[in-house]
Amino acid sequence: IFKGAAKTLYANASAANNGDGTLGKPFNNIQSAIDACEDGVSTDIMIEGVFRPEKTLTVASGKSISII
Repeated sequence: IFKGAAKTLYANASAANNGDGTLGKPFNNIQSAIDACEDGVSTDIMIEGVFRPEKTLTVASGKSISII
């Protein structure tokens, strides 16, 4: 059951390495955005650019994530 408010994180393939997931300073990879998601908080990850993950993306149980 997800009780927390919805949250949006951002990822951009051309972003710098030190992003924090905000629109102005997005993560540069999808896994960092997934790792920043909190248990019990429904999270949308908005992506821009072409991502070519070198490994399988991992989502911990208890997280509700939509990658858009």
